[in-house]
Amino acid sequence: MYKNHVIATKNELRTSPFGVRTRNGRKEQHNGWDCVCENRIERTSNIDVIAFADGEVVSTAKDFVMGNYVNIAHAGGFLTCYRHLKDNSIKVKQGDTVKAEQPIGLMGTTGDSSGVHLHFAVKVNSSNISNGSYVDPEPYLTGAKSIGSGTQSAPSNTALKVGDMVRILPTADKYVTGETIPIRLKGATDEIMQLSDTSRNPAIRNADAVLLKHIYSWVKKSDVQKI
Repeated sequence: MYKNHVIATKNELRTSPFGVRTRNGRKEQHNGWDCVCENRIERTSNIDVIAFADGEVVSTAKDFVMGNYVNIAHAGGFLTCYRHLKDNSIKVKQGDTVKAEQPIGLMGTTGDSSGVHLHFAVKVNSSNISNGSYVDPEPYLTGAKSIGSGTQSAPSNTALKVGDMVRILPTADKYVTGETIPIRLKGATDEIMQLSDTSRNPAIRNADAVLLKHIYSWVKKSDVQKI
């Protein structure tokens, strides 16, 4: 049924969809998608949870509700969340770059959980768990929608000016200074605070770039999109 996967056995059985559900007699908003293994071997075996797509780990921790969790940022402003992982099973740390289907932990039942399962969530317009909006993960798992596809294209940015809000394109690779742009910042929005033609540095002045306020870095105009 699913084209893309979040557990190594690739036999996800959905047990609770995204949206409003009734739990313990009360209605609540379920901001993710729960699954077990179709053959239910998670009851007796350790099941690897795998990264949905290439990305960068932005946080790992343990929470009373989410249990042990991992959050991964992807190009295009996507964030994927993996919750209720087994104690002492997380295999990645903040700042790690991960590849699609790379094991990141084991399915568990930590936090507010009634049995071994994975809670998988997707956020858009997000660089960390504190921003962006939750969306239904189902279309991403079936392949109807994609994460980190980098299909955006840049318009002509000749009219960019100080104060404009821009989005860093998923295809952006390096800052003007040569450092690699982190995956978690691809798709992020920021404000222009200076244009390169006003810089005293000749290398910057000739780069046709903008200085972004919050990340305080020079980015080529061709790597941003006005919003």
